Amino acid sequence: MQLVSAGERLRQEREKLGINQEDMGKIGGVNRLTQGKYERDQREPTRGYLAKIAEAGVDIQYLITGKRSQPDPETEKMTELFEGLNESQQREILSNIQDKKLLNQLLKQLPDKEVG
Repeated sequence: MQLVSAGERLRQEREKLGINQEDMGKIGGVNRLTQGKYERDQREPTRGYLAKIAEAGVDIQYLITGKRSQPDPETEKMTELFEGLNESQQREILSNIQDKKLLNQLLKQLPDKEVG
């Protein structure tokens, strides 16, 4: 499992808001170049910047820790649907997830073959 850097998480949050680096920088009170440095982990955001982007809806806990302060709506909906299933249906879904994980692990162990 590859860890996602704070800069990458900042980029994800910006993209979730649907804005470019220049607009995100304006929200946080910095220019586009500084915003880019934050996203490339070349510079650390200030507390003032973090406070301003939090007001725009950025999950600051996620930026800092990698853990969301609240699940995203899609995850909440999936959890709600899963919890509405009976125990047998839940077990079947969990079994399928485990089977897929096992398949992915096995596929990773296969040697890469060159084509033709």
